[in-house]
Amino acid sequence: MKGFKIIAKSEKGEECILTDINTNKKVFDVITARSKPYMQLDFLFRRSPQARMMKKMFSIVPDKEAEDHISKKMIELGAVRGKDFEVSVIA
Repeated sequence: MKGFKIIAKSEKGEECILTDINTNKKVFDVITARSKPYMQLDFLFRRSPQARMMKKMFSIVPDKEAEDHISKKMIELGAVRGKDFEVSVIA
């Protein structure tokens, strides 16, 4: 797994992504693939020690569990998966 992609489908989805984005700066490089009509962000693992540890952890769990783990934070911030955002793994 190289990282993951989050696609916002509403303003609430965008708001939740932007609220959480600063917590991931040490582990991921954030690449904006699209900004209109809503954001699509790719989070790719960096080459830092923290990122290598996270990458190793994510390589152990199935992709579906990794997507669920990432979605959990968005849901905690008030977004609804499928309505406000979608998450997918970048292999």
